[in-house]
Amino acid sequence: MTPEAVVYRYLDATKAIGVDGGGLGELCAVLGTDADLLGRWLTLLACPADPDALERELTRIPPHALSILGGAMAWLGAPLESARLSTQRWRQALHAACVGEMLAESAGHANPRVANWQLLVGLSGFQLPHDGVVDEIQEFRGAAPALLEDADPLLKIAAVANALHSEDMEAAGQLAERLLSIAQDEFQSHIAAAEQAVARRLEDLGLADADDNWSERLWARQQVGVVSALFAQCDSLDALGEIHQLAGNTLFGFTPYLMLFDEARDAVVPVGQLGVGILVDSASSAIARSLRERAITELNSGFDQAVADRQVLRRLNAQEALCLPLTDGQAPLGVLIFRLEEDADQSNLATAYAGELASWIARLAAPRSDRADRLERFREIEEQRLREIVHEANNPLSIVHNYLYILELRLQHEPAAAEQIRMITAELKRVAEIIQRARDVPEAESDTEQADSVRFEAVALNSLARQTLELHRAYAADHDVQLEAALADESLDVLSDSQRLAQVLNNLLRNAIEACSGASVTVGTAAGVFRSGREGVELSVSDTGPGLPRGVLEHLTVPKQTNKGGDHSGLGLHIVHRLVEEVGASIDVRSAPGQGTRFTIFLPLDPE
Repeated sequence: MTPEAVVYRYLDATKAIGVDGGGLGELCAVLGTDADLLGRWLTLLACPADPDALERELTRIPPHALSILGGAMAWLGAPLESARLSTQRWRQALHAACVGEMLAESAGHANPRVANWQLLVGLSGFQLPHDGVVDEIQEFRGAAPALLEDADPLLKIAAVANALHSEDMEAAGQLAERLLSIAQDEFQSHIAAAEQAVARRLEDLGLADADDNWSERLWARQQVGVVSALFAQCDSLDALGEIHQLAGNTLFGFTPYLMLFDEARDAVVPVGQLGVGILVDSASSAIARSLRERAITELNSGFDQAVADRQVLRRLNAQEALCLPLTDGQAPLGVLIFRLEEDADQSNLATAYAGELASWIARLAAPRSDRADRLERFREIEEQRLREIVHEANNPLSIVHNYLYILELRLQHEPAAAEQIRMITAELKRVAEIIQRARDVPEAESDTEQADSVRFEAVALNSLARQTLELHRAYAADHDVQLEAALADESLDVLSDSQRLAQVLNNLLRNAIEACSGASVTVGTAAGVFRSGREGVELSVSDTGPGLPRGVLEHLTVPKQTNKGGDHSGLGLHIVHRLVEEVGASIDVRSAPGQGTRFTIFLPLDPE
């Protein structure tokens, strides 16, 4: 079974993947040292013993799922208290595979790194039937040297590595000389080089430490893993502080004192507890020194200690405490302070909990600036894209506008046709202005959604209604809809923005036509209307269609709410609502199933 130290570092690697989505290289590096863990992953993914192939397969798994799956994989073998492979035996197996890699390179093997993995898994006895090379290494393991003389070079190398794996150095040297024609001095140089390579790998992975408390560390990690799920629902640092109280009391019987780094103040400040901040550059505070030096420090209540530190001890009801720095790489996150008790050594549990808490703090705190940067980059890209769209859209609009002008000149003797062309020209001009507004993206600091201002002018409401009806007659005929007008007798002039009003009326009329095939749609105007003590006029669009359900009415101005299907975006009424507000008007709707729908816009005579 995998030694506890390797399991611990393996869990570190899988956790890193879940936090930031990276770290696959580190995970594969750990797997490449242990036949048991490596064999489980290769079996799960039906992958050959090939580092590049395994990494490709791992990238197909979402990071969060990979982290969870990786954690579960660590405990699929024997339980924690079961006998595990000693670190010395595990290191011998790794050394044998590294020697085999060097021999493979000397023999001209196409990929010595792959040979390393094949030998590591094959000589361990882990069954990997879908990898023919590993299967052969196991099948012919222990074959007599005379029977291997014409075999594949890798099987000869496997025989040498197997002797090393069994700690028979003399037999390994003899096999290297007989099967591979490698002299003893050359073989010894490979042995020494492999030992150095193994030492470097262990150092890189943090496995060079020979202390014997890895079982305690793993047990602490399991305990912390149980309460870690509590933090999954945290959406803010304040929420994390509340969960920390529950988790801390569960694990330690008290709440460790949590202080977070405040970059603006360059200080650590308490979370969810009373107390003042401590400047990170404080010369007297051991808490500040712990974060500055990224080192665990001890606190005591001696009279020569910083008062701020002693205040923290009072809140912990402790004479002594352990201060652990919380970091994300080199970035400071805060400190976590534990009460020291004579009858309990909780240092491993405290270290495991501090590491887990730091990862959750990093998730909540770090992305803020990243999100701002991404939003700014997205804004720049979108601004450029909009400008390109406007530029390209204006070209065909200009061409159409010119041809309409020529056509109008030729049809001067037909007043009705010429009038229709003028209406089309006016609509094209309005389209060009709408597109132009899309290009003028407001600054992020601006409180307004529109870069252009509202242009108030006298608008002949009845003329606008007639013109809009005329433009939609063909569209209404295609939908089997009868268009009607119910306009006030007198001329209605109102102070408003003609372009915005035209856009509102076009949206409402088009929506009504599309929603009530086989029915009728009426555009109406009315004068002498008073609302909330203000005089104004009304512009309405009503239909005799099926009406709107209550659920649709409740979300009528929310983008993407539409009953029409097809290629409709559902933005029409959202735009109408915004434009009506911009011109200082108001809009209401009345609808009932089977009784049609009526939108009414109130336009005050003195818009604010």
